[in-house]
Amino acid sequence: MLDEFKLEQERIDHEASAARAAIAQWTVEIDAVRRSLDEALSLLEDPHRLYTEAPEGINLMLVQAVCDKIWILDTGVVGLELTTPYAELLTVEARLALAEAQANETTEPADRKG
Repeated sequence: MLDEFKLEQERIDHEASAARAAIAQWTVEIDAVRRSLDEALSLLEDPHRLYTEAPEGINLMLVQAVCDKIWILDTGVVGLELTTPYAELLTVEARLALAEAQANETTEPADRKG
């Protein structure tokens, strides 16, 4: 009977060691993901500076990552449509403001023709 308890204790110790190793591995991976996310979010602290200081090819990719469509009239941006991931990041208030702005953009040209 004592031998069975010793075997069971060894099995439990082995499984506990394996569990600790798995936890350590996942902790390291979670920390790496957290660091990468923090680095990515820190880039967004000053998006204008990020855009202006990025090389030409990178700033184009930044625009493409954020904007699905951009409407330009003469030399100015008159409207844009965010990509789905960025639109989903908006707060409810920002979504309502964006929807209102887009609705105003579609009705303004008709009002001007009037």
